[in-house]
Parts: sequence; C-alpha cells; structure tokens
Amino acid sequence: MTCITLACGMVSYGIIYKDVTHIGVISAGSGQMVMLTRGNKSVLIGCGGDASAVYNLKDYMRRRGIREIDTVIVPELDEYFSANAAEVMSQIDANILISPTDDSGTQPLSSLSMEGVEKIELTDYDRIDIFENVYVCCNADKNYSIVHAGDASVIIAGPGADTENSPADVLICGASFPQSVELYSGAAVIVGASARIEDKVFNRMKELGIAAYTTVDNDMIIEIRDNGNFKIRRGV
Repeated sequence: MTCITLACGMVSYGIIYKDVTHIGVISAGSGQMVMLTRGNKSVLIGCGGDASAVYNLKDYMRRRGIREIDTVIVPELDEYFSANAAEVMSQIDANILISPTDDSGTQPLSSLSMEGVEKIELTDYDRIDIFENVYVCCNADKNYSIVHAGDASVIIAGPGADTENSPADVLICGASFPQSVELYSGAAVIVGASARIEDKVFNRMKELGIAAYTTVDNDMIIEIRDNGNFKIRRGV
C-alpha cells in the first residue's frame, strides 16, 4: 500500500509540474547564483556571491534533491557572476561549463582540473537551449542574461545593467539596480543582497511602486508555467 501511494504521488507530481520551470534565487549576498530546474534537469547561472554562497547553493540542492548540475553558465568573468566559480566546479558535480574565454585572468577557469566536464565557449549574445521551451541569452555588453521560459521572461541583471530595451516579467538583481529600473513597476523584482542594504533597497523599490522580494532570510523560488503564468514563493 505504501509503495502504491508513493507511486501515485510521483505520477501526480509529474503531471502537475510537467510544464513548470523552477528558478531558485540563491541567497548569495554580494553576487548571483540562480538555479533552474525542470523535471530531473538542472542549470546554474552565475557563480558569484560571498563566502557563504556555495554552502547555500549546496543546501538548496540538498533540500530539492538535486545531486548534480547538468550545466553551469558563467555569463561574465567579473566578481558578481564568477567569484565562486572555481569552488563550485571543484565541489559540485557538473557535466557542462559554459563561460567566456578566460583571457583576462579574472577567474582562471581554464586552469581547473575538471575531468569529464565539457567546456563550451560563450560568445556574444549566445542562445543556450536548456530545457524544452526554455532558453537563455547572455548579453555581456549590457551586463545581463535573460531566461525565456515558455511565454514568460526573467532577467538576471548585473550591477548597472542596461535593460531598457528588454522588459521582463521578473527582474533578479543585486544592491546596484540596473539602469531604467523604474520600467519594472509592473513586474516582480527579486533582490539578492546582504541584510545591511535591505532598507535602502526596499525604500527605493517602494518609491517606484515595485513589488520587491529579498533573499536575505531565505532563497526565493519562481515557478513558471509554459503559458507564462508564474508565482513567487520563499524557499523551504
């Protein structure tokens, strides 16, 4: 009876979430780590953050039953997106690493020993298909990546990102807002930032009439259906 109940539960879960993409905004403090999952596939965008970020990522994976990352995407080699890249790649099983050419020495990913990891060079505004009906475009020139999940879109913005010509349903940013943040008054904004700047961030968001969430207390999860409907909840 227990086995039958478990099997029924698994089938029901599969039916309910078959067209749902989960986007987890990890509490990373001073950078970005965003985990996308759909079914049994997972993709990590960004390996930035402070000293606790990798621990929080591993804890998020444990709570959601994620044993390995299919693809790690490092959109840029600055600290905001890559500070913990070496640590992530050495501590967590991953199959593919997509990153810009490491010609500046900012984050020496090319020097890592990553046996069995496929390395793909990220070039200008590449489209990366990750799941069915889900793809990512990285725009290094304007300092943001955009996730298209069915009929919805989510921007992952770096400090001072130029997002004026790329409106989205959800904006993920840090303490340094992207340019034209006022354009997101009709969107949801998730701020990955440390507690010390929380009041500053939320006062600014309130002035602009923007619905804002923060990862200060816990991760935030966006659940997006292919029809564009989405909801945002706090991680468990």
